[in-house]
Amino acid sequence: MHSKNPPGVPSADELLKEVGRFKTTIPLDPLPPYDDPDENELWIRRRAVLTRTLYEKYPEHEAALACIHEYWMLMNLQPHLFLSVKDRLHGSTIEVIGQYRNYNLRDPSDRKSWIEANALISSRKRLTIEKVLAEHPRLSVAAWAHDSIIEELRAQVLDFDPTERSPSRLLSIVNRLFSSVIRFLEYRKSLEAPRENELYPDYWKISKYMAEEALLDAVDALAYVDVKEQLRYLTKTENMFPENTRVHEIRRKLEAVEKTFNLSFIDLISGKRIELSDFVGNVVLIDFWATWCQPCLNQVPQLKRLLRRYHENGLRLLGISCDEPEVVKHGKQYVRANNSNTDLVELETHVRACAETHRMEWPICVNKDLTDQWGVKSIPTIFAIDRDGVLRSTNVAGTLNSTVEELLKE
Repeated sequence: MHSKNPPGVPSADELLKEVGRFKTTIPLDPLPPYDDPDENELWIRRRAVLTRTLYEKYPEHEAALACIHEYWMLMNLQPHLFLSVKDRLHGSTIEVIGQYRNYNLRDPSDRKSWIEANALISSRKRLTIEKVLAEHPRLSVAAWAHDSIIEELRAQVLDFDPTERSPSRLLSIVNRLFSSVIRFLEYRKSLEAPRENELYPDYWKISKYMAEEALLDAVDALAYVDVKEQLRYLTKTENMFPENTRVHEIRRKLEAVEKTFNLSFIDLISGKRIELSDFVGNVVLIDFWATWCQPCLNQVPQLKRLLRRYHENGLRLLGISCDEPEVVKHGKQYVRANNSNTDLVELETHVRACAETHRMEWPICVNKDLTDQWGVKSIPTIFAIDRDGVLRSTNVAGTLNSTVEELLKE
């Protein structure tokens, strides 16, 4: 069923005029527009009143889907403000009566407080999801409910701790995620020519992309279980999204497991050609990283400790920088060495400087194409090669120490 405006209800333009139009497509990014905290607080309160009033009172309205997305994103942005909400709608208003906070998420105390508050918000969100699916399963607002379920399960996949050594738990989450995406696709098929309107013209495309990414994250995480399970779920993903070209890249990567791995590059530091075949007899880790990736840099001390401890036992490390030319990062543009614009920072120089700063004393190359070629979906990602030159795993970041110890014993 199409979302539509009930008789006598103002248009989306009229309802949204009070606080300004949505300036982004879904998923929305409701960043407060002011430098003054008081003005931002007022902006959030007013926006919450408008969005919730509209989607609860007029779920068939053309703006209902945009509003339910925005309302819950506002709650995630300011959870303490929404922990106290008078749930009863009075005419066209609600009361948001909690405490506005200026969070510094780099501060451990602030971050802990924000996470705890969001956990409470999440429990409320589940109740709203159930209500929407029960009362409006054929309306556009149900898309938000399906998206939210997929988003939550994807987060559980990404947060899974492989050191738990609990493959059955991970498989349970992955199965629920795949089932949720199937239900979402069935919901979309059930709609009669679902239309996109000017409030969210790219919604279906973005929503579909996020579902695909969630499934690929799950396939990647299953490296902690078994490559056969990865291939099985990758086939399921391919059947659900046959036009996704990244599936083929990831399949190529997974089918390379338990086979001799070939890699050749010029070391950025020494200028020497590096051939993986020259390392036969050693255990080799291949670290896919980037200078702008803080988790990658945070992992460097662990890699250095492993090398110091196990170098004499035959552990070696190679780095593949995923930094890209012709892009701007942190206010600087990095280009290839043969670029004639001398005012720009040369990419290789930038990567080399970062490696020297962090004392990454192992062969490194700058080649984003290798990342794409081997279906590396996110970084940091570490491949593990055994003493025979065989690729044993395409994702050992979560079990790095134990994997190295096991391979060195073989």
